[in-house]
Amino acid sequence: MKRSNRRYYTKQNTENYWPSFADVMSTMTLVMLFLVMIVFIRNIIISIDLDDEKDKLNTTQQMLENQEAILILTEEELENKQELILILEENLESLQDQYSKAENELGDQQQIILLLADQKQELDNIIAINTKELTELRLKLQSIAVLRADIFGRVQTSIEETLGEFNAAGEKLVIIGDNANLYITESLVFDFASAEVKNDGKSLLRELSIAFEKILDDPEVRDVIDSISVEGHTDDIGSPDANRTLSTERSTNVLNYIMASNPSLEEKYGSFFAAAGFSELRPIADNTTEEGRAKNRRIEFSIKIKDDNVQKIIEDYLESSPGAGD
Repeated sequence: MKRSNRRYYTKQNTENYWPSFADVMSTMTLVMLFLVMIVFIRNIIISIDLDDEKDKLNTTQQMLENQEAILILTEEELENKQELILILEENLESLQDQYSKAENELGDQQQIILLLADQKQELDNIIAINTKELTELRLKLQSIAVLRADIFGRVQTSIEETLGEFNAAGEKLVIIGDNANLYITESLVFDFASAEVKNDGKSLLRELSIAFEKILDDPEVRDVIDSISVEGHTDDIGSPDANRTLSTERSTNVLNYIMASNPSLEEKYGSFFAAAGFSELRPIADNTTEEGRAKNRRIEFSIKIKDDNVQKIIEDYLESSPGAGD
């Protein structure tokens, strides 16, 4: 009976042992599987971390390469700037030298400016003196020019006091032109295209001879007169040869009658007078109208002033000018 119980016990114990071992192995297997899973997951995590670190490393390396490139460019730029600084320093030295030279030149120029200012003042004074003297010279020369008009003005006054200003036809007897010469129109002395003195014009020519004698009796006037020219002028009708002959004959006949009507004029002052014919070459009006042609047909008296009077005035000016005789 007891033996039977031991057998039963042994079998029962054996059956209880193996299930426990299986549980242990299952547990261990699960643990190992869990550990494997943990290791696998850990490896995945580590792999991910490594990829991240690798990306970071690549990024860092790229940044380092970029920084290195920037550093190289910076070094090159620094070298360029250093070269530029050297050039600027050289230019600065050159500019300083130029500035020093400019200061010296400026000082010299200021001295020159002061000297020129003094010279300008001297020139201004000389110019002022010369301007005054030239004004006086001009007035003297103008006085000679005015003398011609004054002489003819006195002749005109003498005629008008004796014969009046106009003839019976209303024609003015004597006219002083813009050139300060005295002239009488053709119709007062000649018929058209004729060189013979009309009876109506003889009284006018006689009074002219008397007036000229009175003028030449004044020694101051006589001393400055070189000659008195009697000039014949025509219009442009007819040939130049015919007009030249006509103008010359008219001026000659007028002069002859003036001398014949007043022998004392020829005796005392005949050497002052001369006759000339200018044909149609010196018109004073438009030859396209009858009125203009009538003005061009004239006897004109012109006074020539002695050149030595003008020369004397100029010589007196030169002798009194600053620096004369230097």
